[in-house]
Amino acid sequence: MSEATGADSADARQAEQPVKKGPGESVSDVPEAVIQAELEELLFANGVRMVLASMGACLVLGGAVFAAFRHVEALLWVGIVWLVGVSRIPIITARNRWKLSAQHGEAPPFRQYFLWQAAAFGLAWGSSAGLLQFDDPRVIYVAVLLVGATVNGAILALGPYPRALFAFVATLTLPWFGRILWEGPTALRLQALTALLYILALVGFIRRYHAMLRQSVAIRFQNQQLLERVKVEKRIAEEAGAAKTQFIAAASHDLRQPLHAIRLFLGALKSGPDEAQRARIVGQLEEATNSLAGLLDSLLDLSRADAGVIRARPASLDLQRLLHTMDVEWRAVAEQKGLRFRVKERALWVRSDPELLTTILRNLISNAIRYTQHGGILVGCRVDGQYVRVGVWDTGAGIPESEREAIFREFHQLGNPERNPERGLGLGLAIVQRFAGLLHHELEVQSVPGKGSYFGLKVPRARAERTHETATARARVELNGLRVLVVDDDVHARQAMDALLSSHGAQVYVAADAEQALKLAEQPLDWVVCDLRLPGEMDGIDLVEKLRSVRDPDGESTEYLEALIVTGDTAPTVLLDAYRRGLPIIHK
Repeated sequence: MSEATGADSADARQAEQPVKKGPGESVSDVPEAVIQAELEELLFANGVRMVLASMGACLVLGGAVFAAFRHVEALLWVGIVWLVGVSRIPIITARNRWKLSAQHGEAPPFRQYFLWQAAAFGLAWGSSAGLLQFDDPRVIYVAVLLVGATVNGAILALGPYPRALFAFVATLTLPWFGRILWEGPTALRLQALTALLYILALVGFIRRYHAMLRQSVAIRFQNQQLLERVKVEKRIAEEAGAAKTQFIAAASHDLRQPLHAIRLFLGALKSGPDEAQRARIVGQLEEATNSLAGLLDSLLDLSRADAGVIRARPASLDLQRLLHTMDVEWRAVAEQKGLRFRVKERALWVRSDPELLTTILRNLISNAIRYTQHGGILVGCRVDGQYVRVGVWDTGAGIPESEREAIFREFHQLGNPERNPERGLGLGLAIVQRFAGLLHHELEVQSVPGKGSYFGLKVPRARAERTHETATARARVELNGLRVLVVDDDVHARQAMDALLSSHGAQVYVAADAEQALKLAEQPLDWVVCDLRLPGEMDGIDLVEKLRSVRDPDGESTEYLEALIVTGDTAPTVLLDAYRRGLPIIHK
């Protein structure tokens, strides 16, 4: 609410001061506008009660003087006080109407109006010092008593707005002090001086009282914020619990489908089919295995992204080369489904992580082909200032507005309640969103139900480079002659890893637990490939740390012993722990 008036400058200066904090309390960061609005509510609510009480006291005093001395001035004074008191009603009414109005613009200076009215009301009360004729000292004492009570009541009523309080008290008491000090008896003068000192002392009390009101409002607002935060956190926790339950149910279903198929195919192989049937079953087994591997890879990508072990490594990337790769990979897939597939290549360079951006495009193109039954898919880019918008357009079913956020949740699919694996797993867009966040690339979604969709990224442009090596380019490790220790409690996993490494010329030592591994480490080693979950107290990470802390038989330090952790665990905490210790992970 606007308070920009000259008379409020003192309040504005006070508003700039931070709200004081009590022991164990924190009321910082509470918007000043909120505090001022709440204080104004208190001011107008209490101001009405204060006026009514003052008008009642005025009626008592004026009536007593008129009854005792028949002074018409007493009735005149009562009329003035009541007239000025009633003038507060239009201010309050106007403010209430403004608050209820649908269009609030700049607020009228209601506090300024209140200040003027409070000063006028105090002056109306103070006029009694000149209008009333006090022939009996007892009436004077009663008048002073009522004036004092009115001042004390005003402190509570006008405390939210000290300027109005000071204006009311000053215009009320100064005429009385002037008359008493001018013509009052000595005893009354001494009492008046004492009352003046009391009022001066009240100034400090008023300031402290106002500060307490501000602090009370701030604490109440903070409590409301905390309550709202608790409600939000509770809702988030409930949604996360529901999402976790749905995630587990969907993952279990999608994992069981290919596993069930694999069991059936293995059973069919055991029955001794002929060569043609065997070849067909092996092909189907391969498809089921690939489906299972794809699901596990997607789950792994999500876990790595959530754990923070994936780090974006932006580099200058030849976008034309990347789009050409997408054309080669996906054209045959789209055409096999009867869809037109077009890639619009342009000689542009962007700054992004090659692996992450490639994964994003693959997921978007795969989704577009999967959910498009007629028409085609366009993959392209266009320059937008210092950015390049890279995207995938399709003529699929489109996405309803109500589903624009839900489609990025894990295992959320449109039009696939039966969880048909041919319609995908529902993880692609979740991965796209995670990776786009890691890259700080703005993710764009546009869709018209029944006509198609667009998914794209806003990627920074980069300068062209003569040589470009993608992050996927890796030097092949020469294993011939290397001494590798394989540690795994699963006999089949040990045998498979032994066979694989031996086929590449490595000299392999195998161990089933940490104790055997430490004994084998008494001979020189070049590499250790260790399962994460081992029997006993040490896990794979601890074992690697232990192996690196001992010396080999030649007395050489094994601090730089190369290591690789193998696990089927996708828990983010596990991945992050290995990442922090600099241990690469491969998943079973």
